[in-house]
Amino acid sequence: MDSTARTTELTESCTTNVLRTEIDNLREQNRQLQGKEQSAIRYIRDKLNQLLQVMGTLPLKPEELDDETLLSLDPIGIVSDTFQQI
Repeated sequence: MDSTARTTELTESCTTNVLRTEIDNLREQNRQLQGKEQSAIRYIRDKLNQLLQVMGTLPLKPEELDDETLLSLDPIGIVSDTFQQI
């Protein structure tokens, strides 16, 4: 193998290692963000259920309102608007 081929091979190997490291870092960041998102969703769901109980309503079951809908509907805003009308 000539020196140019060897240099190219080493460069590609280094690039591959850098990319693998970056992919591993991104996977870890993704895992951490998913955990934070789930914690935030649990918090919102818990506070919504607490507000519903204060209003005399049964808490929502997760199958009644999935996570995406929970975030897009802003049910805490809806409940607080109800309090303003009272």
